Amino acid sequence: MAKGEKSMHTSCGTELSVKHILTECLQYTKELDNLNIPNTLDIALGPNADTIFQILTFLRKFKLLDLI
Repeated sequence: MAKGEKSMHTSCGTELSVKHILTECLQYTKELDNLNIPNTLDIALGPNADTIFQILTFLRKFKLLDLI
């Protein structure tokens, strides 16, 4: 992928972004629920260190960290 080019989420055909993965994408809903990751961006990315750790764990597990 060229520098500055945006990744597309192949399952949804939507631009791959933190917001899409954490709040919009139905593909990951169950896994996010299992990890107790809130479904609103402001709460998920808030000051709770445990939630941030869970998000990073999730992104690594699904190999999304370098794509968004």
